[in-house]
Amino acid sequence: MNPKMSRPADPVAVLKRVIRYMLHYYKAPFALVVLCILINAGASVLAATFPQTLVDDYIMPMIASGSTDFSGLAAQILRLVVIMALGVVAAFSYNRIMVSISQGTMCRLRNDLFHNMEALPIKYFDTHA
Repeated sequence: MNPKMSRPADPVAVLKRVIRYMLHYYKAPFALVVLCILINAGASVLAATFPQTLVDDYIMPMIASGSTDFSGLAAQILRLVVIMALGVVAAFSYNRIMVSISQGTMCRLRNDLFHNMEALPIKYFDTHA
């Protein structure tokens, strides 16, 4: 190994540094991403447990009584549709916001790197690969 070459940076330290850099410019959008992820996760959990509630609270009592009144069942299915739509909107939103955050961070990082390289003396480029 070449003695002038340094050890590779610790990946965890590099990740922390990049996250700090990103949060410096994108605190509010990142907080919105976290909120959208929580909404999406909540909607997914509710959607997974909802069929049991429908069967236990609406379908089985209707079968037992022979009722043909579907208004309660229809209202609960509509509620499920709204919850699922909210989850889909939240998932779409956090994906779009994260694209903006990642592309913006990369652009800022490249610009900062370019400005730092412009400030270096020509001799630096003669002595470093």
